[in-house]
Amino acid sequence: LVSYQNENGMWHTVIDDNTSYVEASATCGFGYGILKAVHLGLVDPSFEASARKALLPVLQCIDAEGVVHQVSYGTPMGRESVQFYKDIELRPMPYGQAMAMLFLLEASK
Repeated sequence: LVSYQNENGMWHTVIDDNTSYVEASATCGFGYGILKAVHLGLVDPSFEASARKALLPVLQCIDAEGVVHQVSYGTPMGRESVQFYKDIELRPMPYGQAMAMLFLLEASK
């Protein structure tokens, strides 16, 4: 997972396609999961740096009212082309908010 992290700290909506956009809810989910695993002692503590690298770009996706932007409208499984996923619009979604809250809470520990 860490090997697919974009240089800006986020992950792409199509994880192994650098031409797809970076996406906040997936980034928050990955960041949360990595931090949780580190905090529980399930993975090597060196992975924490990868999760923390995602923190600033995620914070930059949150507006003054607390709305998380740069969230995919939804990525259903089983579509026939990678382009389908690259064309999904970005808009604030409840799961983006929830993933950001989990990530930020775990990062505050």
